[in-house]
Amino acid sequence: MIEAPKGMEKRVEDCITGLRHGEIEGLVRDAVRAGIAPDRLMGAMLKGLEGLQEKYLYRAIGTPELFVGAMMVEKGIKALLESSGSERPKPLGRVVLGTMGSPHEGGRYLVKIALEVSGFDVCDIGGNRLPRDFIHAAKEVGADIVAVSCMVVYAIPLLKELIEALKSEGIKAKTLVGGAVMDAGLARDLGFDAYGKDMMEAASIAKALMEASGGTGSR
Repeated sequence: MIEAPKGMEKRVEDCITGLRHGEIEGLVRDAVRAGIAPDRLMGAMLKGLEGLQEKYLYRAIGTPELFVGAMMVEKGIKALLESSGSERPKPLGRVVLGTMGSPHEGGRYLVKIALEVSGFDVCDIGGNRLPRDFIHAAKEVGADIVAVSCMVVYAIPLLKELIEALKSEGIKAKTLVGGAVMDAGLARDLGFDAYGKDMMEAASIAKALMEASGGTGSR
């Protein structure tokens, strides 16, 4: 008996929320063979990641488990693209993502996965970056959004420098910031368009920024 598409999508979602990391790739491949569209599978993985975020907020899981879930989604996306024999669906937009002024990786990785499973094309420029690195990448990929993780107080002046540089270079990309030393008020004072407190909020806000701008960034 062939399993109904909704059932298979739910199994993918539950696999992620249940952290059954050894099953995700096989489940995604089975779903592709059953004819489930790539965008529906991406949606199922997104729901799984949202479920893990909720568990984390209620302290039902810790940070290590959140990273395991993100790695599962990354594997699931790769299996989906390999099995479907097609490229990633047309992205919602292009995001340049990096950590300003420090080598921190963890939070940025989570945001990267959340953005990708939400439908964005992400150019991750890494950690310990300076404003000029974001400017160069935004020009190179035609960024719709420039997203910055700021984890240390001494990098905050660099955020202001980045906003000024984007304006002086005529780059019209929307700006999004998050990280341990940030909050909504500080983001606003620095001139950012938006603040995301966690990976799922960052992805949701990125979608809202694209909708508000009509889907056009620096291009």
